[in-house]
This record gives sequence, C-alpha cells and structure tokens, in this order.
Amino acid sequence: MLAPAALPALAARLLALLAGAACMLALRHYPLGHGWPGLLFTALLPAYFLLLRWRPACWLFCVPALLPVLDLAPWTGRFFLEEIDVLLMLTVACGYWRLGGPAQSAAMQLAPCARACLLLCTLAWLAALLRGVLPLPSLDVYAWDNYLSPYNSLRLGKAWAWSMLLLPLLLRDGDASALRRYALPGMLAGLAMVSLFALWERAVFPGLMNLSSDYRITAPFSAMHTGGAALDGYLALSLPFAGLWLARARSRWQAALALLLLALALHAACATFSRGLYAALAAALAALLLLASWQTLRVASGAARQQARWLAVRGIMLRLLLAGLGSVLLVYMFSVAGYRGLLAAVLLLAASFVLAARPLPWRLAPASVLCALCLQGLLASWWPLGKASRQAAC
Repeated sequence: MLAPAALPALAARLLALLAGAACMLALRHYPLGHGWPGLLFTALLPAYFLLLRWRPACWLFCVPALLPVLDLAPWTGRFFLEEIDVLLMLTVACGYWRLGGPAQSAAMQLAPCARACLLLCTLAWLAALLRGVLPLPSLDVYAWDNYLSPYNSLRLGKAWAWSMLLLPLLLRDGDASALRRYALPGMLAGLAMVSLFALWERAVFPGLMNLSSDYRITAPFSAMHTGGAALDGYLALSLPFAGLWLARARSRWQAALALLLLALALHAACATFSRGLYAALAAALAALLLLASWQTLRVASGAARQQARWLAVRGIMLRLLLAGLGSVLLVYMFSVAGYRGLLAAVLLLAASFVLAARPLPWRLAPASVLCALCLQGLLASWWPLGKASRQAAC
C-alpha cells in the first residue's frame, strides 16, 4: 500500500504520462508536411525537449516568448488544437515528471486570498464551459471546424485550463532570480517579435510611412480575422514589461535597447486603432507608478518613511501632471497635423526621455532646443503635402 506522501508524486507522474501521450497523439494527426512552417515546428519540439532536460526552468522563457508567434493556422488550417497547445503538452509532461521525483521546496507560496480568488475564477470558468457545451451535440464533420459549434467552448476554455496546469510548475520554478533571468526576457522577446510582425505588416500593406490609413494590423494572431482583441490584450499585458526594463536599465546599451523596443511596441499599439488598448495602457502606467511608490515606501523605515511618503506622493502627482500635459499636447498635435505630426511629437518626446536620463550641462540647452527645431523642420520637409495643402500653398 502506498504511503499518503507518495500519492501526489504518483498523481504527478500519471499526469505527465497523460500529457506525453496527448502530445504524441496530437503530433500523429498534425499536418507536418505543409511547407516550411511544419518543418520548423518539427525541429522545434525535439530542441525544446532537450532544452527542458538540460535547463528545466527554461520553460519560463520559452512559453511567453513563443506564445504570441507560434501560430501556424494560416498554413495548417488548424485552430481548435494549435501549435502552442502541443508545446504546452510537452511542457506539462516534462514538468510534472520532475514534480513526481524527489521532494523539492517550492519557490513561491500562494496566499489564502489568492487561492480563494483562483477557486472562484475556476468555478466561473467551469460554469461558463458547461453552459457553452451542454447539451452535447453529435459529432459530425462540422464539430471541430466551426466557430459556432458548441465544441468551440472547449477551444475558448483551454486557456484557463493551461494556466492552472502550469501553476504548480510556476510555484516550483518561479523564484525571483528565475523570473528575472527567464520570464522577463521571455516577455520582452515575445513583445519584440510581435512588434516586428506589426512593422512588417504595415510595410507590406498600407506602407510604413502611410499614417493616414486606418488599416488595423493583426500581427501574428490568426484569430484576428474574426475581429476580437487578441492583439490588443497581448499588447496591454506585455507593454508594461518594456517600460519596466527601461526604468531598471543598468547601462546605456540596455536603455537604448529598451527604448527601441518600447518605440516599436508603441507603434504596434497605435496601429491597432483601439481605444480600449489606449485606455488599458494608461491604466497600466498608473498602476506602475503606484507600485513604484509603494515599493519606495516599503523599503523606507523609521523617520525616513514620512519623508519617503511625501516624496512618493509628490513624484506621483508630478508624473500624472506631466502625463496629462503630454497627452493633451499629443491630442492637439494630432488634431492639427494628423498622424505625421503625432509621429514627430512622439519622436521628440522619446528623445527628451533619453536626454532627461543623462546628466547634461545647462550650457547645452540652447543647442538642444535648436537641434530639436531643426529635426522637426527636417521631418516636416520629408512629408508630402496633401491636395488641400498644395492648393493653399499655391
């Protein structure tokens, strides 16, 4: 008879075997011969398996990096069971097999309130899933290739199921050093690839400098062909990580790379023309300011806490004032000069961020203003005049 302490290990090993069998079954029916994407995916899985055997915590980098771009539905036609699902099956199989090994101390523990919230969300997810699936229809040829099929609820509900399956692995591997080493670079890599996809898409279809067109990008998210907000949600969740990287840059090269990534990501966000995303980014900025102030107050102690509290409140008010004034000026620039003027204003604002982070002597202020005016005039001279502007100039 098994000891009670051995039951969780046995359950973890059984779940790992089930995930491995499901991964093999999915690969058996996967169309691997559809051009170079199938070949790339075929080479990716063995390499990922070897990487997990060598560095088990590397899934913290690979999953957030590949989640937005591992979408081959335009080539395979599969959208119920996607490539990221196969990758997550392999992750669960390898991770739970390690969970069934010798006992290891968890890197993190969930607070009781967090467990209660997860339980409530899981119950809501289960109720929504059953409401969408029941009553079960008969399996026909249209059951797994139709967005209006009741089985589509399984496709929509698998995201929460994957997150709950990965939660024990995160609690084991997700200590602070591993999150800084793997998870943050993974989020930044995924954001960089999505931003480059958006840049390429605008260059191919409306034109990179055609800022008067309201063409909405889809980037690598094939589900955007039905509308939805997959790209908006991803950018709203990942863009704050670029801002965090810029705020904590330890060298000029890191600051330059973070600023470049932030500019590319903001370009992708602006190209969505989604007001909900703009509001989400504003809320994320406010949340980052509040968290930074709370961290400053938490590390302060004694008499310094009162002074730190005053400095934090003053810093928040100043940042909110600058953000409000900057938003008003950008809106005014957009109403006067359109997208081209807005782009010039954003470029100058980004340059001011870089200069503000460096200790420059005051005697360079007149030259800086002159260079900014020359840059603005140069950018304006490169843009072609519209028909109304030509008539007014004549």
